[in-house]
Amino acid sequence: MIRRLLPLLLLPVVLSPQFACSRSTETADGTTQAPKGGAAADPSKPEPATPDTVAQGEPQKVQPRVDPTQFPEVVARVGGNPISRSDLINAAQQVASQSAQARVQPPEPTLEFFHEILDGLIVRELLYLDAKTQGLTANEAEVKRRMDEMKKRFPDAKQFHDALSAQGFTEKEITDNARTTLTVDRLVAEKYAPAVKVAETDVRAYYDANPEQMKIEERRRLRHILIRPEGADPAAKEKAKKLAEEILSRIKKGEDFAQLASQYSADPGSKNNGGELPPMAKGMTAPEFDKAAWELPKGGLSGVIETEFGFHIIQMIDVVPASSVPYDQVHERVEQFLRQRDLKKAVRAHADELRAKTKVEILI
Repeated sequence: MIRRLLPLLLLPVVLSPQFACSRSTETADGTTQAPKGGAAADPSKPEPATPDTVAQGEPQKVQPRVDPTQFPEVVARVGGNPISRSDLINAAQQVASQSAQARVQPPEPTLEFFHEILDGLIVRELLYLDAKTQGLTANEAEVKRRMDEMKKRFPDAKQFHDALSAQGFTEKEITDNARTTLTVDRLVAEKYAPAVKVAETDVRAYYDANPEQMKIEERRRLRHILIRPEGADPAAKEKAKKLAEEILSRIKKGEDFAQLASQYSADPGSKNNGGELPPMAKGMTAPEFDKAAWELPKGGLSGVIETEFGFHIIQMIDVVPASSVPYDQVHERVEQFLRQRDLKKAVRAHADELRAKTKVEILI
Protein backbone atom coordinates (compact mmCIF):
# COMPACT_ATOMS: atom_id res chain seq x y z
CA MET A 1 0.00 0.00 0.00
CA ILE A 2 3.01 2.27 -0.12
CA ARG A 3 2.71 4.88 -2.83
CA ARG A 4 4.29 3.78 -6.09
CA LEU A 5 6.48 5.93 -8.32
CA LEU A 6 6.15 5.94 -12.06
CA PRO A 7 9.06 4.04 -13.64
CA LEU A 8 11.53 6.08 -15.66
CA LEU A 9 14.32 5.12 -17.95
CA LEU A 10 17.21 6.61 -16.01
CA LEU A 11 20.29 6.57 -18.16
CA PRO A 12 23.76 7.15 -16.70
CA VAL A 13 24.44 10.51 -18.25
CA VAL A 14 25.61 12.10 -15.02
CA LEU A 15 28.22 10.01 -13.34
CA SER A 16 28.67 10.26 -9.63
CA PRO A 17 25.79 12.74 -9.34
CA GLN A 18 27.16 14.17 -6.10
CA PHE A 19 29.65 16.06 -8.26
CA ALA A 20 27.16 17.32 -10.78
CA CYS A 21 25.76 20.54 -9.40
CA SER A 22 28.35 22.91 -8.08
CA ARG A 23 26.01 25.07 -6.06
CA SER A 24 23.67 22.48 -4.59
CA THR A 25 22.93 23.01 -0.91
CA GLU A 26 25.05 20.98 1.53
CA THR A 27 22.76 18.97 3.75
CA ALA A 28 23.64 17.06 6.83
CA ASP A 29 23.60 13.51 7.56
CA GLY A 30 20.19 12.78 7.66
CA THR A 31 19.69 9.40 8.77
CA THR A 32 16.30 10.26 9.95
CA GLN A 33 15.41 13.88 9.63
CA ALA A 34 12.90 14.77 6.96
CA PRO A 35 13.64 17.92 4.99
CA LYS A 36 10.75 20.34 4.90
CA GLY A 37 8.14 18.83 2.66
CA GLY A 38 10.23 15.77 1.91
CA ALA A 39 11.50 12.36 2.92
CA ALA A 40 14.37 11.59 5.22
CA ALA A 41 17.57 13.06 3.91
CA ASP A 42 20.27 10.67 2.85
CA PRO A 43 23.79 12.07 2.55
CA SER A 44 24.90 9.13 0.47
CA LYS A 45 22.56 10.20 -2.32
CA PRO A 46 22.77 13.27 -4.54
CA GLU A 47 20.60 16.21 -3.64
CA PRO A 48 18.20 17.53 -6.24
CA ALA A 49 19.34 20.81 -7.73
CA THR A 50 17.75 23.77 -5.95
CA PRO A 51 17.85 27.50 -6.49
CA ASP A 52 20.43 29.45 -4.54
CA THR A 53 19.21 30.67 -1.18
CA VAL A 54 17.54 34.07 -1.35
CA ALA A 55 18.64 36.59 1.24
CA GLN A 56 16.07 37.22 3.96
CA GLY A 57 13.75 40.01 2.96
CA GLU A 58 14.95 40.06 -0.64
CA PRO A 59 12.17 39.37 -3.16
CA GLN A 60 12.77 36.22 -5.17
CA LYS A 61 13.00 36.80 -8.90
CA VAL A 62 10.66 34.66 -10.93
CA GLN A 63 12.56 33.01 -13.75
CA PRO A 64 10.64 32.23 -16.95
CA ARG A 65 10.17 28.57 -17.83
CA VAL A 66 11.94 27.33 -20.95
CA ASP A 67 11.34 24.43 -23.32
CA PRO A 68 14.60 22.42 -23.55
CA THR A 69 13.50 20.79 -26.79
CA GLN A 70 14.04 24.21 -28.36
CA PHE A 71 17.72 24.27 -27.37
CA PRO A 72 20.26 23.62 -30.16
CA GLU A 73 21.20 19.99 -30.74
CA VAL A 74 24.63 20.70 -29.20
CA VAL A 75 24.33 22.72 -25.97
CA ALA A 76 28.03 22.97 -25.12
CA ARG A 77 31.50 21.94 -26.24
CA VAL A 78 34.33 20.98 -23.93
CA GLY A 79 37.72 20.88 -25.59
CA GLY A 80 35.86 20.42 -28.86
CA ASN A 81 33.77 17.51 -27.54
CA PRO A 82 30.00 18.15 -27.83
CA ILE A 83 27.42 17.84 -25.06
CA SER A 84 24.07 17.08 -26.65
CA ARG A 85 20.64 18.45 -25.93
CA SER A 86 19.40 14.92 -25.23
CA ASP A 87 22.09 14.45 -22.57
CA LEU A 88 21.01 17.69 -20.90
CA ILE A 89 17.32 16.79 -20.98
CA ASN A 90 17.95 13.33 -19.57
CA ALA A 91 20.13 14.73 -16.78
CA ALA A 92 17.33 17.16 -15.90
CA GLN A 93 14.86 14.26 -15.81
CA GLN A 94 17.10 12.47 -13.33
CA VAL A 95 17.02 15.50 -11.05
CA ALA A 96 13.23 15.58 -11.30
CA SER A 97 13.10 11.87 -10.46
CA GLN A 98 15.32 12.39 -7.41
CA SER A 99 13.00 15.16 -6.28
CA ALA A 100 9.98 12.88 -6.67
CA GLN A 101 11.63 10.14 -4.64
CA ALA A 102 12.47 12.66 -1.92
CA ARG A 103 8.88 13.96 -2.11
CA VAL A 104 10.02 17.53 -2.73
CA GLN A 105 8.90 19.95 -5.40
CA PRO A 106 11.05 19.49 -8.53
CA PRO A 107 12.97 22.55 -9.73
CA GLU A 108 11.25 24.77 -12.28
CA PRO A 109 12.59 24.26 -15.83
CA THR A 110 14.20 27.69 -16.06
CA LEU A 111 17.29 28.62 -18.03
CA GLU A 112 19.16 28.95 -14.74
CA PHE A 113 18.19 25.40 -13.83
CA PHE A 114 19.40 24.00 -17.17
CA HIS A 115 22.66 25.96 -16.84
CA GLU A 116 23.11 24.32 -13.44
CA ILE A 117 22.57 20.87 -14.91
CA LEU A 118 24.83 21.70 -17.86
CA ASP A 119 27.56 22.75 -15.46
CA GLY A 120 27.53 19.22 -14.02
CA LEU A 121 27.81 17.71 -17.50
CA ILE A 122 30.73 20.01 -18.29
CA VAL A 123 32.48 18.91 -15.09
CA ARG A 124 31.94 15.30 -16.10
CA GLU A 125 33.40 15.89 -19.55
CA LEU A 126 36.43 17.68 -18.12
CA LEU A 127 37.09 14.77 -15.79
CA TYR A 128 36.58 12.28 -18.60
CA LEU A 129 39.16 14.01 -20.79
CA ASP A 130 41.58 14.12 -17.86
CA ALA A 131 41.05 10.41 -17.16
CA LYS A 132 41.80 9.58 -20.80
CA THR A 133 45.01 11.60 -20.57
CA GLN A 134 46.02 9.57 -17.52
CA GLY A 135 45.19 6.26 -19.20
CA LEU A 136 42.26 5.46 -16.89
CA THR A 137 39.61 4.77 -19.53
CA ALA A 138 37.10 2.06 -18.60
CA ASN A 139 37.69 -1.19 -20.43
CA GLU A 140 35.12 -2.50 -22.89
CA ALA A 141 34.19 -5.47 -20.71
CA GLU A 142 33.03 -3.06 -18.00
CA VAL A 143 31.06 -1.04 -20.53
CA LYS A 144 29.39 -4.19 -21.86
CA ARG A 145 28.41 -5.28 -18.35
CA ARG A 146 26.82 -1.89 -17.69
CA MET A 147 24.86 -2.07 -20.93
CA ASP A 148 23.75 -5.63 -20.23
CA GLU A 149 22.47 -4.56 -16.81
CA MET A 150 20.47 -1.79 -18.41
CA LYS A 151 18.99 -4.07 -21.06
CA LYS A 152 17.85 -6.55 -18.39
CA ARG A 153 15.35 -3.97 -17.17
CA PHE A 154 13.33 -4.53 -20.34
CA PRO A 155 11.52 -7.67 -21.51
CA ASP A 156 13.22 -7.68 -24.91
CA ALA A 157 15.54 -5.72 -27.21
CA LYS A 158 12.68 -4.02 -29.02
CA GLN A 159 11.27 -2.47 -25.86
CA PHE A 160 14.76 -1.36 -24.86
CA HIS A 161 15.28 0.43 -28.18
CA ASP A 162 11.77 1.85 -28.10
CA ALA A 163 12.50 3.36 -24.68
CA LEU A 164 15.73 4.88 -25.98
CA SER A 165 14.00 6.32 -29.02
CA ALA A 166 11.26 7.83 -26.87
CA GLN A 167 13.92 9.83 -25.05
CA GLY A 168 15.86 10.71 -28.18
CA PHE A 169 18.82 8.35 -27.67
CA THR A 170 20.55 5.72 -29.76
CA GLU A 171 22.24 2.67 -28.30
CA LYS A 172 25.62 4.09 -29.35
CA GLU A 173 24.95 7.28 -27.37
CA ILE A 174 24.01 5.30 -24.30
CA THR A 175 27.08 3.11 -24.66
CA ASP A 176 29.26 6.21 -24.91
CA ASN A 177 27.58 7.59 -21.81
CA ALA A 178 28.27 4.36 -19.93
CA ARG A 179 31.91 4.51 -20.98
CA THR A 180 32.21 8.10 -19.77
CA THR A 181 30.48 7.29 -16.50
CA LEU A 182 32.73 4.32 -15.74
CA THR A 183 35.85 6.22 -16.74
CA VAL A 184 35.14 9.15 -14.43
CA ASP A 185 34.23 6.73 -11.64
CA ARG A 186 37.62 5.12 -12.06
CA LEU A 187 39.42 8.46 -12.00
CA VAL A 188 37.65 9.53 -8.80
CA ALA A 189 38.12 6.15 -7.10
CA GLU A 190 41.84 5.86 -7.91
CA LYS A 191 43.05 9.46 -7.77
CA TYR A 192 40.88 11.28 -5.24
CA ALA A 193 38.93 8.99 -2.93
CA PRO A 194 41.99 7.44 -1.20
CA ALA A 195 43.20 10.86 -0.09
CA VAL A 196 39.95 11.80 1.66
CA LYS A 197 40.11 11.07 5.39
CA VAL A 198 37.49 11.92 8.00
CA ALA A 199 38.60 12.19 11.61
CA GLU A 200 36.44 10.81 14.42
CA THR A 201 36.46 14.27 16.00
CA ASP A 202 34.94 15.73 12.83
CA VAL A 203 32.13 13.18 12.87
CA ARG A 204 31.35 13.92 16.51
CA ALA A 205 31.52 17.66 15.94
CA TYR A 206 29.08 17.44 13.06
CA TYR A 207 26.68 15.32 15.09
CA ASP A 208 26.76 17.76 18.02
CA ALA A 209 26.38 20.83 15.78
CA ASN A 210 23.33 19.51 13.90
CA PRO A 211 20.84 18.14 16.43
CA GLU A 212 17.84 18.89 14.20
CA GLN A 213 19.22 16.57 11.54
CA MET A 214 19.66 13.73 14.01
CA LYS A 215 15.99 13.33 14.82
CA ILE A 216 13.44 10.67 13.98
CA GLU A 217 10.12 12.36 13.28
CA GLU A 218 6.95 11.26 14.99
CA ARG A 219 5.50 8.06 13.56
CA ARG A 220 2.39 5.94 13.89
CA ARG A 221 2.06 2.24 14.61
CA LEU A 222 -0.76 1.15 12.34
CA ARG A 223 -2.45 -2.02 11.25
CA HIS A 224 -4.76 -2.47 8.34
CA ILE A 225 -6.79 -4.94 6.35
CA LEU A 226 -6.64 -4.55 2.59
CA ILE A 227 -9.42 -5.90 0.40
CA ARG A 228 -8.31 -5.80 -3.22
CA PRO A 229 -10.91 -6.04 -6.02
CA GLU A 230 -10.57 -9.20 -8.11
CA GLY A 231 -10.83 -7.29 -11.36
CA ALA A 232 -11.05 -3.78 -12.79
CA ASP A 233 -14.78 -3.75 -13.52
CA PRO A 234 -17.27 -1.87 -11.30
CA ALA A 235 -18.86 -5.09 -10.08
CA ALA A 236 -15.55 -6.40 -8.72
CA LYS A 237 -14.92 -3.08 -7.02
CA GLU A 238 -18.36 -3.03 -5.41
CA LYS A 239 -17.92 -6.62 -4.20
CA ALA A 240 -14.59 -5.74 -2.55
CA LYS A 241 -16.06 -2.66 -0.90
CA LYS A 242 -18.99 -4.67 0.46
CA LEU A 243 -16.64 -7.27 1.93
CA ALA A 244 -14.57 -4.53 3.60
CA GLU A 245 -17.73 -3.04 5.12
CA GLU A 246 -18.77 -6.46 6.46
CA ILE A 247 -15.33 -6.99 8.03
CA LEU A 248 -15.44 -3.52 9.59
CA SER A 249 -18.84 -4.36 11.09
CA ARG A 250 -17.45 -7.59 12.55
CA ILE A 251 -14.53 -5.71 14.14
CA LYS A 252 -16.91 -3.19 15.70
CA LYS A 253 -18.91 -6.09 17.15
CA GLY A 254 -15.78 -7.38 18.90
CA GLU A 255 -14.08 -9.81 16.52
CA ASP A 256 -10.29 -9.83 16.59
CA PHE A 257 -8.68 -7.45 14.09
CA ALA A 258 -5.50 -9.53 13.80
CA GLN A 259 -7.39 -12.74 13.02
CA LEU A 260 -9.49 -11.02 10.38
CA ALA A 261 -6.36 -9.48 8.84
CA SER A 262 -4.75 -12.91 8.65
CA GLN A 263 -7.88 -14.34 7.04
CA TYR A 264 -8.86 -11.60 4.58
CA SER A 265 -6.08 -9.04 3.99
CA ALA A 266 -4.48 -8.92 0.54
CA ASP A 267 -1.35 -7.21 1.87
CA PRO A 268 1.25 -10.02 2.07
CA GLY A 269 3.69 -7.85 4.02
CA SER A 270 1.40 -7.38 7.01
CA LYS A 271 -1.40 -9.98 7.01
CA ASN A 272 0.63 -12.56 8.93
CA ASN A 273 1.55 -9.92 11.52
CA GLY A 274 -2.01 -9.11 12.46
CA GLY A 275 -2.11 -6.46 9.76
CA GLU A 276 0.57 -4.38 11.49
CA LEU A 277 2.83 -2.23 9.34
CA PRO A 278 6.28 -0.86 10.19
CA PRO A 279 6.04 2.51 12.02
CA MET A 280 5.00 5.13 9.47
CA ALA A 281 5.87 8.82 9.32
CA LYS A 282 3.34 11.24 7.90
CA GLY A 283 3.40 11.29 4.11
CA MET A 284 4.82 7.80 3.64
CA THR A 285 1.65 6.17 2.38
CA ALA A 286 -1.01 6.74 -0.27
CA PRO A 287 -2.71 10.12 0.35
CA GLU A 288 -6.13 8.73 1.29
CA PHE A 289 -4.61 6.17 3.65
CA ASP A 290 -2.28 8.79 5.15
CA LYS A 291 -5.08 11.28 5.83
CA ALA A 292 -7.30 8.72 7.51
CA ALA A 293 -4.50 7.21 9.61
CA TRP A 294 -3.30 10.53 10.96
CA GLU A 295 -6.78 11.61 12.00
CA LEU A 296 -7.24 8.55 14.23
CA PRO A 297 -6.76 8.69 18.01
CA LYS A 298 -4.82 5.95 19.76
CA GLY A 299 -6.84 2.76 19.38
CA GLY A 300 -9.12 4.41 16.84
CA LEU A 301 -10.67 2.54 13.93
CA SER A 302 -11.25 4.07 10.50
CA GLY A 303 -14.13 3.55 8.14
CA VAL A 304 -13.55 1.84 4.80
CA ILE A 305 -10.86 3.86 3.01
CA GLU A 306 -10.37 3.55 -0.74
CA THR A 307 -6.92 3.93 -2.34
CA GLU A 308 -5.46 2.85 -5.66
CA PHE A 309 -4.69 -0.51 -4.04
CA GLY A 310 -8.20 -1.33 -2.89
CA PHE A 311 -10.23 -0.84 0.30
CA HIS A 312 -8.59 -0.51 3.72
CA ILE A 313 -9.67 -0.73 7.32
CA ILE A 314 -7.10 1.03 9.52
CA GLN A 315 -6.48 0.95 13.24
CA MET A 316 -4.03 3.26 14.99
CA ILE A 317 -2.20 1.23 17.62
CA ASP A 318 0.09 3.84 19.12
CA VAL A 319 2.11 7.02 18.56
CA VAL A 320 5.89 6.72 18.39
CA PRO A 321 7.11 10.16 19.52
CA ALA A 322 9.91 12.06 17.82
CA SER A 323 13.34 11.27 19.22
CA SER A 324 17.04 11.80 18.61
CA VAL A 325 19.18 9.10 17.02
CA PRO A 326 22.02 7.92 19.29
CA TYR A 327 25.49 8.81 18.04
CA ASP A 328 26.60 5.20 17.58
CA GLN A 329 23.62 4.50 15.30
CA VAL A 330 24.24 7.48 13.05
CA HIS A 331 28.03 7.57 13.14
CA GLU A 332 28.63 5.58 9.97
CA ARG A 333 26.27 7.63 7.84
CA VAL A 334 27.56 10.96 9.12
CA GLU A 335 31.09 9.80 8.33
CA GLN A 336 29.98 8.73 4.85
CA PHE A 337 28.32 12.11 4.29
CA LEU A 338 31.44 14.02 5.37
CA ARG A 339 33.64 11.84 3.17
CA GLN A 340 31.38 12.41 0.16
CA ARG A 341 31.27 16.14 0.87
CA ASP A 342 35.05 16.44 1.07
CA LEU A 343 35.52 14.26 -2.00
CA LYS A 344 33.07 16.42 -3.91
CA LYS A 345 35.03 19.53 -2.97
CA ALA A 346 38.34 17.98 -4.03
CA VAL A 347 37.02 16.80 -7.38
CA ARG A 348 35.28 20.10 -8.03
CA ALA A 349 38.48 22.03 -7.30
CA HIS A 350 40.36 19.85 -9.77
CA ALA A 351 37.62 20.30 -12.38
CA ASP A 352 37.88 24.07 -11.98
CA GLU A 353 41.61 23.85 -12.65
CA LEU A 354 40.96 21.78 -15.76
CA ARG A 355 38.32 24.23 -16.93
CA ALA A 356 40.76 27.14 -16.70
CA LYS A 357 43.00 25.31 -19.18
CA THR A 358 40.29 24.01 -21.51
CA LYS A 359 38.13 25.78 -24.07
CA VAL A 360 34.53 25.50 -22.91
CA GLU A 361 31.70 26.85 -25.05
CA ILE A 362 28.18 27.16 -23.66
CA LEU A 363 25.62 27.42 -26.44
CA ILE A 364 22.37 28.02 -24.51
